[in-house]
Amino acid sequence: MKALVVVDDYAKIGAGSDGVILTTACESLKGCCAACAVPVGVFKAMQVAVGVALPKDVTICIAQAEE
Repeated sequence: MKALVVVDDYAKIGAGSDGVILTTACESLKGCCAACAVPVGVFKAMQVAVGVALPKDVTICIAQAEE
């Protein structure tokens, strides 16, 4: 298990996919692929916790285009 580190929440927002939050979430989840929505949910929760995002539900809808 990794040691806990202090995270600068505001700096992580600009870091995107290279940030410690998304990187750690992806590494920690068994079977997590690049399209997994869970790390994004963790990142969104961090944004709400520090007050830079509104606590609103996030929905991902996937539909196949009709031909």
